[in-house]
Amino acid sequence: MTALCFGTLEIAGKIAGNNLDPYQFTFWRFLIGATVILPIALSEQRERQKAVSAGEIKPHKATLNDVLIVIAAGAICVPISMGIAQAGIIRSNAATAAVILGTNGMFSMVCAHFLAGEKMTKTKVGFLFIALFGLLFMICPWDIQPGNTIQGALMVLFGAMLFGLYTVTGKFAGRRIGSITQAAGSMYAGAVLQLAYILISGRPLLEGMADNLPVIIYAGIVVTGGGYLFMFLTIKHAGVQVSAISFFLKIAIAPLLSVIVLGESLTWNCFLGIGLVLLSSYLNLRENLSRN
Repeated sequence: MTALCFGTLEIAGKIAGNNLDPYQFTFWRFLIGATVILPIALSEQRERQKAVSAGEIKPHKATLNDVLIVIAAGAICVPISMGIAQAGIIRSNAATAAVILGTNGMFSMVCAHFLAGEKMTKTKVGFLFIALFGLLFMICPWDIQPGNTIQGALMVLFGAMLFGLYTVTGKFAGRRIGSITQAAGSMYAGAVLQLAYILISGRPLLEGMADNLPVIIYAGIVVTGGGYLFMFLTIKHAGVQVSAISFFLKIAIAPLLSVIVLGESLTWNCFLGIGLVLLSSYLNLRENLSRN
């Protein structure tokens, strides 16, 4: 379910991108998404209170440090990572953008090495290089496919890198206050910061919404709310490594959906790029699962 929800992000982004400002679209989808998962976050807090009463976990009240981490995670995720990624999606084919964004787990490894003390082994460095070669063939800058641009690919790549940073940053607060609570809080914080940027920069907030309401609602409820909810429920019940399977599946699902829904075409370099990225993701996932 996570893969199916996230797998349609770029398609929704392309449809919305024809009529809506990228930062406007990102603001509304995260505001709606946060509201969708808010009841689940409140339920999580009630479960944690029961666990504290039963002596299963230690009591923990949210500290200023927790709040700052949630705000920082929201800033990284919404206005920076996803805002820039949406601007890149408009300048790229949906299939290309989906494969690039699907590599965020590789960048999480790098961020975890520096921020969480998780060692970046030579094997993982090798997996990362395989993924980067896959992206190189996917973008194919020496013979770029119609619909793709170097600028768009780099913007989506930057968004994927920062989403990897968001994943690692969010874990620090998620362990103490609950992963779904952290997700809802960071999404609301990010949406507020996005709104501030929209108002300061004079970008549109309501213009074009009436004509594009279905795609905004879909992106908010299904892609953002559903995607993040299913991802964190997977983490809760099966662990982080199993949840990484969703992005592996997204890399395979999203290009196929872009062909069916948007009529995009996949050339030989696309298949080679997708194959290399899938190989890298599979090898990395297999090693992580074997270690656990």
